[in-house]
Amino acid sequence: MSDTDDDFWDVPGLGHNGGPALGMSGAIAAAMQKWARKPADLYPTPIDCTYSLLPHIADLLPADALVLEPACADGMMVRPLEEFGYRVDGYDLRPDVTGGQGGFDFTEPDTVFEQAGSYDAVITNPPFAIAEKFIRRAIEEAPVAVMLLKAQYWNTKNRKKLFRDTKPYMELNLTWRPAFLEKERGKSPLMDCMWVVWVRGHEGDCIVRPIDRLLECPVNLGAMDMGGL
Repeated sequence: MSDTDDDFWDVPGLGHNGGPALGMSGAIAAAMQKWARKPADLYPTPIDCTYSLLPHIADLLPADALVLEPACADGMMVRPLEEFGYRVDGYDLRPDVTGGQGGFDFTEPDTVFEQAGSYDAVITNPPFAIAEKFIRRAIEEAPVAVMLLKAQYWNTKNRKKLFRDTKPYMELNLTWRPAFLEKERGKSPLMDCMWVVWVRGHEGDCIVRPIDRLLECPVNLGAMDMGGL
């Protein structure tokens, strides 16, 4: 595993400069080299990824939690969070987003969000190239932070300090590979992913568990107790 953040980074099996790693079939290598990186790392999160997260964080948040989604794009993560019963503020750096308000740079300390100080959680799929900045800002912004990352995210010396500094509470490894761009690239995704959860004040070991794929929104039992949903 590389110690650097080369930009074919998040594709398992690719070596430096996007070349095939040893043991990787030529067909897969050719397929991966075919696709250029999306501007601003725009890879909308398949809804099943968010559905599958929700049962594992429900005990950490109020049933009607106020959530900040700072890379909302077209709202692919906002919608399942709201369906579960959370209140969600969607923001994005790009001005032309449809899932929230554009023109907000989450990595800039001077960027102030409408309900700053009130968020129960930050939940997002951060742009890979600046994921560390997102992580560090998120754990300051809310008591719970949740990020969708590649499964190999910690497998580099450059992130040992980030891991020690932030002390993740839980890693939830997806047992399937999300199809981020299924319409463009077909149904053979190559990237393994995980949700990483941080809880303010956590000092113990990181819980690691696999999670199953959910194709429908799970029941928010807390919201039912409140008379919602």
